[in-house]
Amino acid sequence: MDFFEKQRKKREIKEKFRDNNKFSKEYIKWLEEFTEKHSSFSTDSFLYKEEELSETDKKNVSIVETLYELVDDFADENYIKPIRHEFGAYYKIKHNNIGYYLGFDNGQGVSFYIARLKEPEKGSIEYKNIVSGVKLPSTVLIDNKLDELRSVIERLGNEEIPIEAIHQVADAEIQKIRIKRQKY
Repeated sequence: MDFFEKQRKKREIKEKFRDNNKFSKEYIKWLEEFTEKHSSFSTDSFLYKEEELSETDKKNVSIVETLYELVDDFADENYIKPIRHEFGAYYKIKHNNIGYYLGFDNGQGVSFYIARLKEPEKGSIEYKNIVSGVKLPSTVLIDNKLDELRSVIERLGNEEIPIEAIHQVADAEIQKIRIKRQKY
């Protein structure tokens, strides 16, 4: 299968997650059951022991990358940053009072993984919100504040304040915030 065919298949699966409630429910049910047996696994965990998996399991293990992309899209839209580590990043997700780490490691190649937790961790993203694509209340609040900022910038531009001056002041304020946050 060539690169473009793989990309097309990923898009189709993402659409299934979003558009087909039955598919997304079946997948999370499969994940819940599969992680009872394999508490953590990656897209290459079974490379040399494929005989351990049914065809359904093989297909669903391969979908972990697409699930990560779906979560990543949702997180971007809702101002949620992944948790970074030395070789990759992950998100905390939850469903049915079960927590998961969903992430990737970048070594000689990229491998996507899921690790089941005993319970969801604070700040975990609800699976149902991911597949529905709902905007979180915190996102609505942030968007409203950013609209206020856009309005101020637009007003300054209309008052013919030099763009370079606006940019310089905005950058300086952002740097102050970064420095403050690094202290905590």
